[in-house]
Order: sequence, then structure tokens, then C-alpha cells
Amino acid sequence: MLISRANKMRAKKPGTVLEQELKTLYRGVETFVLFIGCARSGHSLVGAILDAHPEIMIPHEFRVLSNWNYYKNKSKGDSEMLKNRLFFDLHALSREQAMFGNRASNCLHGYSYHVPGQWQGKFKEKLKVIGDKKGTGTSHLLFKSENFHVLEEIQRTLKIPLKFIHVIRNPFDNIATKVLRQLHTRDSARGGSFKVNDSILLDSVITSHFKLIESAQKLHHHEDFEVIDIYSHEIITNPQENLRKLCSFLGVASDEEYIDAASKLLYTQPSKTRHSVVWSTEQRARVTNEMKQYKFMKPFTFESL
Repeated sequence: MLISRANKMRAKKPGTVLEQELKTLYRGVETFVLFIGCARSGHSLVGAILDAHPEIMIPHEFRVLSNWNYYKNKSKGDSEMLKNRLFFDLHALSREQAMFGNRASNCLHGYSYHVPGQWQGKFKEKLKVIGDKKGTGTSHLLFKSENFHVLEEIQRTLKIPLKFIHVIRNPFDNIATKVLRQLHTRDSARGGSFKVNDSILLDSVITSHFKLIESAQKLHHHEDFEVIDIYSHEIITNPQENLRKLCSFLGVASDEEYIDAASKLLYTQPSKTRHSVVWSTEQRARVTNEMKQYKFMKPFTFESL
């Protein structure tokens, strides 16, 4: 059988085949997703679980917003080139973390976010959702309302919807964990009887925490973006329902095999670090009053999950 000249040329250039395969793959992406919220809320866990979905890739802390100008400069105004370069790097980082990072099957340090038998670092047939898990970085950027133009530019350049996952933890635990980590006493507090008493640091962390909450509030009010609120205690206590909720939001199938496997990664119960910090009556009242300003904070009290 005769082989055409074009086929011979293609056979000699396997790199061209890979390029076209990846461009086709990235052209099929329907949603770009970012995280928003406060550190120590459960972003890493949710990001790792979503990365295990057969149609989703979300590497850990790629820092899209911080690197956006780099991609603009490299693409020289070519939006298609920018999208392919960005998606390729996100794809590559997801693969690296699934092989060598804390999503690897042989993770040797820290908490393992590996979901056995699922799709971390890879995809099944097509890639529908890609993004970045860096919630605190997004929140810091949005301290200034004028920085919303970066998000608008990303959505305009990629030509697909930009969606946000807002992972929310009880602020009393969120704040307490930050205090414990800043004092390098998080491990000491795991026993249950240990308490930290540093009123000045606690006041400072309360202030910085609600600045991040205000950034999330601004994003909720922005009409160009969809935001889903996911409560960390609910994804632990009722993982299957919340994973289906996330899949629906991102426009992917909630395959039962994936849901079952991902649910097994979750902790058995939420961590209540609030009891490892000494709170004055005024500090507890301050946090309670601050929470009342935000609709998505209504489920929380000092006594609640």
C-alpha cells in the first residue's frame, strides 16, 4: 500500500502528533477553576480529591494569578498560545505531584492526598475542567477591588467560564490553627489538653482572617463569576453529597466509583483546634459579631462544627 508524502512527513515528526493531541485536549476544556478562602480551611484536601476525577486536573498551588503576567509576556498577545502554555504547565504539575508529591501512592512525608485507583495526574478520555488550588493567594489579591480586572482578563483570554470554589471552615478553628502554627505548637495541641495563651497574636490573626473573608464576599457579589460555598465539616461528615454537589457545579459526571474512592480519603471527623487556644470573652464576641456580616458564615458558632 502506498503511503502519501504527507503521511511520511507526519511519521518523521512525532512531536507534531503530540502537539496536536495536546491542543485538541486543551481545546475541549470547558471550565477554569480557582479556589478562594482562608488557609487551613481544607483547600488542599478538596483540590486533591477533584484532581482524582477522570475529567479534572487541579494541581496544588500553581499560583496562576501571580504568574499571569509571565504567561502574557511569553505569548506575545496570542491568546491561544497562552492558553496552551498555561494548560500544559498545569497538566505537567498535576502529573508531577501525582508521581512525586503528596498525591503519590508512595508519599513519604506529610499527609497523603493519594486517592487509590483514580485519576490524579491524568485523565480518562477527555479533560473538561482545569485549574489551580491556591485559595489564600486569590483572596490576598482581591484585597484591592481593582485587581478583579485580572480575573476578568483570565476569563476573557481563555474564553471559558471562570468558576470559584470557596472552602469554608469554622472561623474559630481556622483562627486557632493559624495561631498554633505561628507558634509552632500545632503538634503539641493534638493531645487535647494543651492550650496556647497569646492574646496579642490572637487579635492580629482575627484581623487578618476577616480581611480574607471580605475578599470572598466581594467575589460573591461579582456578577461575572460563579462561586460555590463548600463547608469543610460537611465534606468530612457527608462526603458523597458534597462531592456530587461539586461535580454538578463543575459540569462533570459524578461517577459512583470515583465518589466512593474519594470519600475514603476524608478524615473521620473535623478538627476542633479552637479548644487549644485561650479566648477572652471579648475575642469570642468579636469573632461572633464579625461572622454576622456574611451570609456564608451563618452556620457557625463557637459550639458548632
